[in-house]
Amino acid sequence: KSIILTQLAPSAALLDEDNLFAEKMPGFEYRPGQVVMAAQVEALIQQPGIEVIEAGSGSGKTLAYLVPLLSQQRRAVISTATHVLQEQLFTQDIPLVKSVLGSNQTVVLLKGRSNYLCPYFSEKRLRQAGHIPLALHSIAERVIQHCRQTNDGDLSHLQFPSELQPYLTCSSEDCLGDVCPEVDRCPLMQTRKKAAFADVIICNHNSLLAGQLGKMQTLEGDDYGEPILIVDEAHRLMDVSHSAGAVKLSSRQLQIFFRESLKVIQQETPEQAQVIAYLKRAETVVASLYQKTPSLTDYKRAEHTTIIEQFLHGLIELQRWFDAFIDRSMALKQLARRCSNLVKKLESLLTQEGLCCVQNRGRGFVLQLIPVSALDAMRRFLDRQQNSSVLLTSATLSVGGHIAPFLDRLGLNHDSYLKIEEHHDFQKRARLYLPSINAEPSDVAFSQCFSDALGAFLSRVSGRVLVLFSSHTALAACAKQLHLSSERALLIQGQKPSKHLVKQFRDSGSAVLLGTGSYWEGMDLSGASLSAVVIDKLPFASPSQPMVNIRSHYLQHHGVDAFNEYMLPEAAMRLRQGCGRLLRRIGEKGVIMLADSRIQQRDYGTFFLATLPEMPIIQSLDDVSTFLEN
Repeated sequence: KSIILTQLAPSAALLDEDNLFAEKMPGFEYRPGQVVMAAQVEALIQQPGIEVIEAGSGSGKTLAYLVPLLSQQRRAVISTATHVLQEQLFTQDIPLVKSVLGSNQTVVLLKGRSNYLCPYFSEKRLRQAGHIPLALHSIAERVIQHCRQTNDGDLSHLQFPSELQPYLTCSSEDCLGDVCPEVDRCPLMQTRKKAAFADVIICNHNSLLAGQLGKMQTLEGDDYGEPILIVDEAHRLMDVSHSAGAVKLSSRQLQIFFRESLKVIQQETPEQAQVIAYLKRAETVVASLYQKTPSLTDYKRAEHTTIIEQFLHGLIELQRWFDAFIDRSMALKQLARRCSNLVKKLESLLTQEGLCCVQNRGRGFVLQLIPVSALDAMRRFLDRQQNSSVLLTSATLSVGGHIAPFLDRLGLNHDSYLKIEEHHDFQKRARLYLPSINAEPSDVAFSQCFSDALGAFLSRVSGRVLVLFSSHTALAACAKQLHLSSERALLIQGQKPSKHLVKQFRDSGSAVLLGTGSYWEGMDLSGASLSAVVIDKLPFASPSQPMVNIRSHYLQHHGVDAFNEYMLPEAAMRLRQGCGRLLRRIGEKGVIMLADSRIQQRDYGTFFLATLPEMPIIQSLDDVSTFLEN
């Protein structure tokens, strides 16, 4: 089969047993499925269309699409769901492939707006007293100075309090665009300019679906033909399409706008006492509203829209005042533009279909509208790509062994699907350990019971262990309750930036890493084998989450079983992603510990087990020791 593929696909042949990557890439491992996928990607480059490839854990899908892209010298956009995979592609995978091939394509990593410093607004807020809270002022000064000295405005690599972020960045509504006095120093604009001429752009699904790339005309053809679109972590497309279609306005954005308007008006038109009084009242309302936001558990739309309408009516009146005084100064002109954008956003919140709500965020809130169904928008996006080469790929697209739900939801032809099997023999190289825990995940006692079971498990398992949690609350509780020997490092998500934490974990031979969120998928642990992956609970989305609640009601209203058709498949896919962290290279072996008794006691447990690779189940610590020692 390998010889046939070599004849059909030159770039796929580079990944064959005795070819270029085997000779030049350190630690290269021949994977038959990788060669098959690379051949398919090369065929897709030659013949535009939409291809869906599910490449099992450890099959090497990243190299399988990078090698054809870079060896064929084609422009490409690579979209991912997680920051972790974006960084891995940009700093490790693409440079490695380029060095083996001897190619020199330009690569740009394009992040979301909130990752970049806004020189104009951040420095303006720093100069004007009262704009940045006193406790954060010196930190803001250091961050801005660092970015200025290094000429690097990427904030995602820096550590500072999260509440400082809105003062350093700029929302799309506030952005002055090409008329901004600091447009030449703007790191976001600089990155977008580079991306417009780059050979390879790495972005996130949000940017892709929100049309940011289209604005830069990066998806238009050139002398090299239409750019190839690679959508990695494609199982997250539907989730992201909801957030990409959301309309949001935060209390911090409103607070900053009202505060800056007040300063300007007091300086430019101090005689306007009525407007000044309104802005002071508005700022007070924004500061205290988080204490009395309507319920999201017992959701009543009218309670939420009333608050949004009050802000809208006030801003419309303010807009009329700005229009009357717009010629007085450039500062008033800029505020008029920002006010107009806020009015349009609030109007769209109230007029579009979806979950319209006021939601608490710490000591603030967010006004938002989230579409309940993003299927139509997702299908329209894919329809626009029919004349391009598009690859949707992930390790987890099918659920319970069925790919039809994914393909049918997106309106894709079943002939476009290819499955690359798992690279590893889980029957021989892995075990699923189901400990006996006398507490349901919903019980108060579960947290301590889990920590005790984890401690006992870790006493039998040497080497690196990744522990994945269903929530930040569960992670924090275990971090307090777990006691390890002094020789074993305990690493906790949030202690430091993920990149540094993962490096420390990789460099250690026996550390225990506690993580949640993005740690379930996309985390690069290449070169660092795991002895075990531990999962506290089946990763169901919490029904108390407003969007989960509202979407479930929407599905039920349309005659769809929300649990079996929405919550269960989503949880099963996430579980499979987490378990996929275990075996990455030939020769590795390890144990998956799942502490949720529901997988054995509930009917849906068999659905979860069918989603995972087949492997023997064990239920005693002695069996764990025996397997790992043999």
